[in-house]
Amino acid sequence: MSEITREEFSKIYREQFVLKLKELEIERVAIKKKTQPFNTVILIAIVVTVLGFIVPLLGMAFIILGFCVLIPCVIYVSMLQQKIRLKLKKEVVPKVLSLFGNLYLSENKNVVSYNDIKSMGLFPRFTSKSDDDIIIGIHQGLNFAIDECKLTHTERHGKSTVTVTDFGGLLVKIQMKKKFSGKTVVGMKGYISKPNGFDKVLLEDVNFMKDREVYSTDQIESRYILTTSFMERLQYLGETFSKERANSISAESIGKSSEYSFDMTNVVSSIKNSNSFLGNLASSFIERESGVSAAFIEGYVYLFIPSGEDFFEIQIEDTLLNETKYYHIYREIQSILSVVEYLNLDSKTGL
Repeated sequence: MSEITREEFSKIYREQFVLKLKELEIERVAIKKKTQPFNTVILIAIVVTVLGFIVPLLGMAFIILGFCVLIPCVIYVSMLQQKIRLKLKKEVVPKVLSLFGNLYLSENKNVVSYNDIKSMGLFPRFTSKSDDDIIIGIHQGLNFAIDECKLTHTERHGKSTVTVTDFGGLLVKIQMKKKFSGKTVVGMKGYISKPNGFDKVLLEDVNFMKDREVYSTDQIESRYILTTSFMERLQYLGETFSKERANSISAESIGKSSEYSFDMTNVVSSIKNSNSFLGNLASSFIERESGVSAAFIEGYVYLFIPSGEDFFEIQIEDTLLNETKYYHIYREIQSILSVVEYLNLDSKTGL
């Protein structure tokens, strides 16, 4: 499908989104006002609990009192916030998906299993997988699913246990028309281990391989799949998500007023290109965050796209009447579908 321009999206937003969003916005504001007193109580309960731990004379009584007040309030506020989130997904998200034709929210939470990912050698340290939104659809004759998921593991630091996120973002599963004869995986360095029976693949594209490792059971097929054009698609996909998220943060957090609105990517780029420790650290972080991992196994292509925030989530503090937020979602889905379109070209992949 041809990409919708910003002006065309604005027209669709005004005609199809705004009326329903205004209804939900009224409800959001009402819920926010309803939860404000509880937020104050939660803050006081946290202070009381902390005092119970650090002031011996207050002791266990303050700790028990704090928890008895804190836990019910947190549960109540979370329930109210979850109510508006679920309503938004049910009534607004389908409108975004309808822009692409056959795309739907699904209740199936096991589109790609824990064991499937483990066998790929990607994110080898993860021990837990959780799923949020699942989108299924058909594009250019190919079935696909988008699984918003998180892969995590726990680490011990002294007496405490910390949960570490190995991957958080979108896992795209695309069903091809033919099966691969071998298995090929592409991962970011530090986030991939060599699977059993695989050999390392060295590609000529130095820029692509700088932060990646490739393993395959079929060296010839892996090079046939990973053409320069396809590797550019993976790069572009990661950069699109990185840029859209940066601009989304800029528009929402800093650009509440157009007077202060700016392109966050320019700031990020300036830091990244600076000859300093901060610049080197930012460069490493940005490249890793925008790096897309991939796997080509049997009749499927898997894409792991890092995303810094929940795909369709909203916060109780954020207005729902934010056209830019929905346009970012549209752009991200469009970038995924462009890869689906590319994979459907037999002359490119030989499938």
